[in-house]
Amino acid sequence: MDIKSISSKPEKWIVDRFEGTVAVLMNASMKTKNIYKPLLPADVKPGQTVVYSHGKWSVDDADSTERSARINDKFAKLKARNNI
Repeated sequence: MDIKSISSKPEKWIVDRFEGTVAVLMNASMKTKNIYKPLLPADVKPGQTVVYSHGKWSVDDADSTERSARINDKFAKLKARNNI
């Protein structure tokens, strides 16, 4: 994947999954990008938010935590509604 094809404005991407040495990222518009996994921080995990800025990828811990809390809240509400 050509890093230059990513907007110069920092954009948030979610790590969807890993396929061997490739990380599949998805943005808010559901657009996907395949990134060579070693270009990402070594400890990145699926579900985390990453941002490409100033020539490098970094994890957005605050956004990752907020997204995880929203997902957990929605799941808890579904479970309660369905008596699971």
